Amino acid sequence: MENSKKAFIIFLVCLAAMAGIALVLKAVRHGGAALYTQGIKAACSEDEALKQQALENIKKAAEEGDASAALFLAELYAGGMPQGVEAVEPEAFKCLSEVVKPDGAEARKYLDRAAELDDAMETLDPDTAAKYAVLYSSSPFAANDSASEFKAADVADKLLQTASKSRNSDFLLKLATLYEKKGEFAAALKLYEKAVAVSPDYVLCLRIGDLYLYGKGTGPDPQAAMQWYQRANELINKAGEKIEPAVKQHFLDVVSVRMDIADSKLKRSGGSAPVTIGYKLAGNGKHYIVIASQQGAKPVKAGEVIRTEKDIKAVMAKDVKLLEDMPREKSGFASMNQGMEWVLQQWAAATLGADKYYVFRLAE
Repeated sequence: MENSKKAFIIFLVCLAAMAGIALVLKAVRHGGAALYTQGIKAACSEDEALKQQALENIKKAAEEGDASAALFLAELYAGGMPQGVEAVEPEAFKCLSEVVKPDGAEARKYLDRAAELDDAMETLDPDTAAKYAVLYSSSPFAANDSASEFKAADVADKLLQTASKSRNSDFLLKLATLYEKKGEFAAALKLYEKAVAVSPDYVLCLRIGDLYLYGKGTGPDPQAAMQWYQRANELINKAGEKIEPAVKQHFLDVVSVRMDIADSKLKRSGGSAPVTIGYKLAGNGKHYIVIASQQGAKPVKAGEVIRTEKDIKAVMAKDVKLLEDMPREKSGFASMNQGMEWVLQQWAAATLGADKYYVFRLAE
């Protein structure tokens, strides 16, 4: 009985200690937020000493766990923002830029710190997540060595799902362009489509049509491409006098040529519709588990994509019966999404036949 009482007292002491630690951490973070607020308020002081103190307060806030302070410092040491991306505190950014010398290493250090403090990426608001992703792929934040590149790519993978929920068409467009440049066309296509849903744009419709036409981010789908070109055509005509006559005619001509190409591809394929394959991803930014499914069929594991510091490798699932001469694994992909597309193409050809063309859609 005496031992039970002692054990219970020890338990209560431990519980109180844990609660105390939590309160201390909360107080530290609260203190960091207060220092950050003080620093931002004093950033545009005419007194140079006060301005320098404001910078020191913001640095201390970042050290004490304030993510906003760390992000502000990352932007400040970058010496400028990527085009179209606004600083977290524009006025303070402008004032303190006068006393801070750009330093790429410091910029990356503070951006890593901000991302570390906001490590629960799924809890970020979509616009903040989008901003992180854009910054991580912009100069001077962009990786300049393999270890940094590996870390930045992993962060960007974590951010994409949250960022894609943004309703800010400018951010969505920047993210889409960013992923297209990296060769991750499936992610780019999804973001382009979200951007045009928020803010209809005929140039963007043309771009989406081209991705479907040439099978980037999806299987070649001239039927879907034709629909996007028709939408572009409608938007150009609806714009009326908002577009200069010469510019309007130029884009109408471009759309007409694209529609002819799509029509030609449709005729060559016999006008048959592509086979749509749904897919989902499990795992994390360094390890995709690719789950494929056809309408009415049970989802199955198609394969995996694994990122190491030196390479990206795709491996087909053991249960997938490949056709003769089909490789079970492949290395050297430029992105995780390229590896994923290879897995899906291999799975579709082995399971449903190599004589069809496929369109892959991320299942909701």
